[in-house]
Amino acid sequence: MTLPHALLRRWAAGFALLLCCLPALAQNNCLEVRSTPRCSSELCSAAVCVNLPECCTVAWDAACATEAQFACEGCGSTPESCVLPHAKKGCADATCCDDVCAEDNYCCSVEWDVNCASLAQLICEGSGPVPCGDPNAGSCSTPHPTPACSDAACCDQVCATWTPCCTTAWDNFCVSLAQTLCVSTCDPGCPTGASQEIETCGSRTNDPVFRPGSPAGIPQTMLRDKDLCGRLTVTTSLNDVDVYLVNLQGLDSDSDGLVKLRLFFTAAAPMFAAVVPANSAASVLPSGSRLTVNSTGCGTLKAWTCLEPVSWWIVVARGSDGAIASTATDCTQGRYRLRVETDAKCGDPCGAGAGDCFVPHVTAGCVDAACCATTCALLPDCCDIGWDDACVLVADETCGAPAPSNDACADARRVTEGAWALTTVGATKDGGAVPEGCRVAGADSNRDVWFRWQPSRAGECQLDLCGAVWDTRLQIFLGACGGTTPVACADDSPFCDPARGSRLTFLASCEQDYLIRVSGVANERGVGTLRISMPDGSTCCPGDLDGSGTVDAADIGSMLTLFGSAGGPADLDGSGSVDAADIGSLLVLFGPCG
Repeated sequence: MTLPHALLRRWAAGFALLLCCLPALAQNNCLEVRSTPRCSSELCSAAVCVNLPECCTVAWDAACATEAQFACEGCGSTPESCVLPHAKKGCADATCCDDVCAEDNYCCSVEWDVNCASLAQLICEGSGPVPCGDPNAGSCSTPHPTPACSDAACCDQVCATWTPCCTTAWDNFCVSLAQTLCVSTCDPGCPTGASQEIETCGSRTNDPVFRPGSPAGIPQTMLRDKDLCGRLTVTTSLNDVDVYLVNLQGLDSDSDGLVKLRLFFTAAAPMFAAVVPANSAASVLPSGSRLTVNSTGCGTLKAWTCLEPVSWWIVVARGSDGAIASTATDCTQGRYRLRVETDAKCGDPCGAGAGDCFVPHVTAGCVDAACCATTCALLPDCCDIGWDDACVLVADETCGAPAPSNDACADARRVTEGAWALTTVGATKDGGAVPEGCRVAGADSNRDVWFRWQPSRAGECQLDLCGAVWDTRLQIFLGACGGTTPVACADDSPFCDPARGSRLTFLASCEQDYLIRVSGVANERGVGTLRISMPDGSTCCPGDLDGSGTVDAADIGSMLTLFGSAGGPADLDGSGSVDAADIGSLLVLFGPCG
């Protein structure tokens, strides 16, 4: 098949192909133990034998194969999966690697980046998505273009919360969920200066009613805005439950009758922390809890609720969702960390007066109360801290964003040089196949938005989508919708940070009306900014000093401000200074450009 080649940034790197990544004639065996010296890749053999000379003189044993995993690059000489991005050149499957590098030699001369991994998914047989727990599924803590991740338990937990992580791609949102729901280490830690549970591990002195015992315990008072470290013990004769008292009296400084309570909970074993009214009976759990946070695997979870400004109990116990379990737990397994923060302001962030659900904003919540509540159930921070890009994407998945006004090519938004906010959230596809010669990887987007731009001057222009955190594509066309001719295009740019943004330059002409298509890879979408810049120079519309497309009163104001200055765009007659003759010329040109 014929696919587009690399961007300009990679052309020079292609020359290194002759040195490191010539297509393999056969499957390399450098990662396997052999009774003879050296392996089928001379480059890998040389790299390994620098540290282990016997690998090239005696036999390619287990030590040589292990060293090859770290020292070797190239098709078949590295253990890295072809469908996952990595910093090495080439990938493990030599046949797939050769096919990908024949299309884009950057993958064998510089690194196997996300575009190479996506290309492998397209053209390599058997390189499709892998299930949770597969070693080739990729790390749960690193975004990759394929679904699922290599830790089966963590992957299942994340995908139960957010299905696209196992059907579309393991993106930054999936990584965030993994960091919240599952962490590889199981030490909840105890920060320096944290408070300590007074109760000795293995005893019952702070539980008044939640487990039978005599005498009844007394809840330990808990300080706000400070970590508290504790331990639970569960044996056949003792089911420890810890109870803490939090006093919210005097904290309702805005007199709305409520105080916001944020509860942070981290535990080494499956436990919960539940907020219940002070002096509750044991029967209050689980249904009577005002707030419950589950924790396992040492992931720090946070939730919040609005409470009356009185005293409350926080119950910590083995189990989940407020249901106390009797699973055996020793003092090490039962470690946990608890923290309470409060805020006087506790109005409902969802509903009238909040921001758009499909546009990021610094305030919490969004205007559609039902959509807001659904989104915040998945991402509590959206209703506590601010409505960021992740909140927008979840709202789109769960509620369905409306199509942008420039979703169709026929409705392309008219823009000039400058910065223009955009969103592809809710967008559909309206054509614009990737032009030949534009290096892309992965399926063409099914979401795009359109802009129409007529340059204010001729010359080399620059367009970019830098700053976007989603995988963008940028294309320029001439002609009418449905019959366009490609002019320029761009995929990921190393000049953007992060590099998922796109940037391109091309020579713009005064007479042309350009169509600009902004899209992404596969289902990638998000918000961003389209920037269009032109160098200083002669204008396509003399007298249009502000680039509005019309010579009007604003341009007269600009000229009067520049009156007496030397040259520049306002010097319409080229006399060397802005004077009365230029004002006369401006009045003659008064009206729409063209």
